[in-house]
Parts: sequence; structure tokens; C-alpha cells
Amino acid sequence: MNDLNSVLIEGTITNVNVFFNENILTLVSYRYPRDGDTFEKESFYIDVFTNERLAAYCREKREIRVVGRLKNVNDKIVIEAEHIELKH
Repeated sequence: MNDLNSVLIEGTITNVNVFFNENILTLVSYRYPRDGDTFEKESFYIDVFTNERLAAYCREKREIRVVGRLKNVNDKIVIEAEHIELKH
């Protein structure tokens, strides 16, 4: 059986960095609870590693959709982007 390692996530870019020739986007994603009683939204931050070509169009406060793979970097789970779609 082949292992499936694929992630689809949407969020807003909060930070863009270049660190050791890696382009790193910090993405915040929100999940709104389904029950009508709770109005608090849950959020989490995750780093997205991408190449220079994909990162060229990314800037802070831009909403994006990322397709990629989970990767372990220095005991931290990140996403290695394969495709980035800019939302309008």
C-alpha cells in the first residue's frame, strides 16, 4: 500500500521569510465551530516551505490555498508546498 501524504489548506499569510535559501510563509488558518452556541474561532499557525517561483507572488495579508506534503524540519511539522493558488 502506498503512503498518502497530501495536505490542502487555506489561510492568510502573516509573515514571509527567506532563511538559509528557503522561502518560508507563515500561514494562519481559521476553523469556525459548527454549533450555533460558540462564537469563538479557532486558529493555528503553520510554516509553508516553498520555492522562489511560488513565493514571488506571496505577500503578507494575502489569502492563499496550498497543496503540499507534511514534512518534519527540526522537530517541527511544516508543509512543503507543491502548488499555491492565490485567492482574490
